[in-house]
Amino acid sequence: MATVGVNDASLEQRLPFEGRDVQSQGVPHREQQVLISWVFIFASGSLFLDFASLQQLSQHGPGGTFAGLCNWFGTVSCLLWLLGFVILVHWLRRVGATAMGVSGARLK
Repeated sequence: MATVGVNDASLEQRLPFEGRDVQSQGVPHREQQVLISWVFIFASGSLFLDFASLQQLSQHGPGGTFAGLCNWFGTVSCLLWLLGFVILVHWLRRVGATAMGVSGARLK
């Protein structure tokens, strides 16, 4: 059994995400950015479910449980999008973004 020598360069090539912790330390309030990302992911998922249930409602008519949840999926999606953008505006204010950046986030 031969041992394979691994140097730092080949390890960096194979594992491109190693050492990114040092780089991510420079992002101000990065935990809030992760929270914003997760809120938007769940908002997108609930919006997809809203469209899927609307499709079932339009094809089969009312009566199915999934089609009956169409309004709930839409409500949850809208609330999550609103929450995500409120957190985004808060983050922009914390990092001292420009007035145009904050107003752009508010217009979304």
